[in-house]
Amino acid sequence: MEAFGYIAVFFENSLEELAPRNPGYEGRFRRTSETGFTGTIYRDGKRVAGCYIRITHSYGSRGQIGYSGNGNPQDNSFNEILSVETDEQSMYLKGMMTNRSGREQKLTHEGVAEQLWQLFIEGLDRIRLSNPFYGDNVKSGVWAVDSRRRQAASFC
Repeated sequence: MEAFGYIAVFFENSLEELAPRNPGYEGRFRRTSETGFTGTIYRDGKRVAGCYIRITHSYGSRGQIGYSGNGNPQDNSFNEILSVETDEQSMYLKGMMTNRSGREQKLTHEGVAEQLWQLFIEGLDRIRLSNPFYGDNVKSGVWAVDSRRRQAASFC
């Protein structure tokens, strides 16, 4: 699934860029299989955020992308499940659990990666992370990588 490969590269690059831009923080990306990975953020050596993202077939025969905010690859819980949908004009990804806008969202690979990253760092609201796009600190714990690096990253 091309979207999963994009998400994995997005998380790997984002976690790699975390420490150089945010003293005291460390990000770790770990592949658990061809269809899954974990991401973890540490602050001063203490785990402050974790996630497990994988391709799952839990809700139908077609593969979906599952997100769990606990970071345990042995767990079968979900905080979000994204499925591939189509309409007359396009193919897109649609979240089943976290549509915060109240409108149906038709997400691109990049949109899904950014939405899952936001879920991942939500618990860091009290922790301010510096971001080159928003000055010294980012409001509400939002952190993103340089979009040029994301776009230049190759797909898995």
